[in-house]
Amino acid sequence: MERVKILPDAVRTLNGLAHQGYTPEVAIADIVDNSVSAHAGVIKIRFSEQPDGSTTVIIGDDGVGMDLETLRDAMQIGSSAQLGRTSLSVYGMGMKTASLSFSSRFRVVSVGPSGKPVKAVMDLAEQEENPWTIEIGEADQRDLRLVESYTDNGTGTVVVWETADFKDILAPAKPTGRAKKITTIIDNVDEYLAMAFHRFLLGRVDGYPPLRMFVNDKEVEGWDPFSDEYLSTEWEIADDQFELEIEEEPGSVVKVPYRMKTYRLLSKSDNEEVAKRARMGMVWQGIFPIRENRVLQRPSWLNTLRFHPDWNVLRVSLELDPALDKVTKTDMKKSGLVLPPQMWESINERLGLYSRTLRQQQREQKKRLAAQRAPEEMHVASNSQISSALPSLETPQFTSLGSGQYKVETVFGESLTQLSELDVGLTSRDTRIQAVESLPGDVLFEPRLNGGDQVILLNKNHPFYQQIYIQLYRTPLAIQGLDFLLYSLAHAEWLTRTDRIKEQFGRMRREMSETLRQFVLEMEDVNVDLIDDEVDDD
Repeated sequence: MERVKILPDAVRTLNGLAHQGYTPEVAIADIVDNSVSAHAGVIKIRFSEQPDGSTTVIIGDDGVGMDLETLRDAMQIGSSAQLGRTSLSVYGMGMKTASLSFSSRFRVVSVGPSGKPVKAVMDLAEQEENPWTIEIGEADQRDLRLVESYTDNGTGTVVVWETADFKDILAPAKPTGRAKKITTIIDNVDEYLAMAFHRFLLGRVDGYPPLRMFVNDKEVEGWDPFSDEYLSTEWEIADDQFELEIEEEPGSVVKVPYRMKTYRLLSKSDNEEVAKRARMGMVWQGIFPIRENRVLQRPSWLNTLRFHPDWNVLRVSLELDPALDKVTKTDMKKSGLVLPPQMWESINERLGLYSRTLRQQQREQKKRLAAQRAPEEMHVASNSQISSALPSLETPQFTSLGSGQYKVETVFGESLTQLSELDVGLTSRDTRIQAVESLPGDVLFEPRLNGGDQVILLNKNHPFYQQIYIQLYRTPLAIQGLDFLLYSLAHAEWLTRTDRIKEQFGRMRREMSETLRQFVLEMEDVNVDLIDDEVDDD
């Protein structure tokens, strides 16, 4: 048996690598990784449309640059060298596959500490006759001037996609639709880089200079998905730390840590302007995987939570150690993360708990919103009807003796008793039912006297009022029915009350209020769903 080399076909292999599903923003981010690893302080990206319909894209930085040997290694497919000082590179293929995805020919020009400019060119058209080869050597004056324009005459590197082709991306989704403009790609690149490299752009990574990035001369502003400005004060940030056992080699197992933080954002109803800056659309919600301070991909729930609009205010940061690359199946684009079963189970369990907590908070918030939106005149029709009917009803006669003591003439005769007088302002002269913020003992209702008039106060904060009254506020007949029932109970109390049994009536109201509380608590899940249908939620 002999051992022979089986080299892959260069054209077919390189074309295969060029079809990895890159988007322009993800491809450019892959090249920016190299610039960050080279400790660049400024990165400039420029799109220039050409007369033939192609686009030239230039990504330049003022990092440490490369000499000829380092550049040769950087151009190798699957380079084993760690060119930067971090582990931003996963497979040593990012710059090549990202560039070939949109340009069949690209060049890299670099000036290292020696000050000598070097250049390498990869051209797919030449791979048929010269497989697995590139052109490499000294850069000419034109390329040197290009590097100098991006690096202010210092060290740095420029990657040039000479004939970038975005036709598939710019083509309309439907035959009759309009084609997208290159500005759409530029905006997407700006938006994506602002998210992916926000920690570097905001100067939050130790050991790195503050990073500035420009796309067609517009500065990229770092966008932190977890900015304090966006967060709800009703939520305590959940910080979960886990470990995953990984077999490095047969018989050798190490524990690799990873960390998850779960945040709740303000909603549009809380602050519309802040919610806009926080990018509240569903495409920006979910788990943000972060590796070496770089967000790996646009957020998603990684199959841990099923899609639901309520999760639109949840965001999760997932800090991953580079040692997890193999088990998370991180692809060469660093944008195709798949959680292994043990990680998925741990994360799914915690997020399930947090989603239930969020749902409960949202229920409470919807109750408050419903209470705020319920019109103040909700009881006006009842008041009018009760005022009109009272003259035809038998009513007790009250004579004030001062200090809350009254002489009352009821169906059982004359009696002295202590009655509570009204201590709130009424909304109108005919008011007989009025909602207030709270009542002593948290009872649902309490009768009061307003001179010689009988008034019922309703407790807005009692669960029965929140979940029954407010739910029905768009059904005036139901509100009137509840008002009439409670007023008739109080009226019957006044009509039959004596000092001897006043405590029994007080006890009756307390027991009734507690019973109603228990009833609505038991039906809470159904009731909240009904509120969802009736009350618009931003």
